[in-house]
Amino acid sequence: MTATGKDTDLDRADRLAHLFRIAAERDRGVLLIVEGVAFPTIQYVIKQVVDGLDPRHFALLHVDHDVESKRGVPFLHEFWAALPRRGDLLILDRSYYFKLVRGRTTGQIGKSVGERLLYDIRDFERGLEENGYFVLRVYIDQSRKDLKSDKKKRKEVTMRVLESRYRDLLKHFNDYDSRFAEILAATGADAEWFHLHTEKRKRCLVSVMDYLIARLEEKLEVDSRKEVAEFDLAMQRKRERERDKAAGGSA
Repeated sequence: MTATGKDTDLDRADRLAHLFRIAAERDRGVLLIVEGVAFPTIQYVIKQVVDGLDPRHFALLHVDHDVESKRGVPFLHEFWAALPRRGDLLILDRSYYFKLVRGRTTGQIGKSVGERLLYDIRDFERGLEENGYFVLRVYIDQSRKDLKSDKKKRKEVTMRVLESRYRDLLKHFNDYDSRFAEILAATGADAEWFHLHTEKRKRCLVSVMDYLIARLEEKLEVDSRKEVAEFDLAMQRKRERERDKAAGGSA
């Protein structure tokens, strides 16, 4: 039978949820970093991804646009403190990368300090990967013109805190965009980024989910399509046996 668009969407969601369950069973934590300037699309993608997950095993951390390092508090402290136990998922809706970009844009962080902090970030991520975590990085791009003119997406940014972030992004768009480009170039050799430019948010969601599925399948060495299909078939046969038993009992 040919799958409908809805069937395909459900298949992706089921496969992704299945992969996160396997990661949990194997005591592997997952850190998913979502960065970029396509703000409304990013909010949509994150919401759709988490809708299919077990809420007991994931956390979502939003990093505000006015994030600053407090005196005496290490740059990465809040992210270290938010790390999930191994087996759980943490999604960063903007991360220490944005915190660095924001500091460079406002002048709070100078060039030499920024270079050192970027090294610290990569050292932090390598330490996570050496201790049972998967680190996945997604960057979603968009032009300022498209971001500003897309009224359909703008209507979905309704919470006051999100409106504030949206206005800040428009104000500093060029600085954020160029500094993120520098970070992606500087980290590209040893930190894989899934970098895509969005035009249609649904297409963007599909691309992100396909990327997450592919990377988790590779890291966990499983075929999620096959395993989910086998599970669905087993459940179908179980329901058929229960129906047959009920029909026999009422005869």
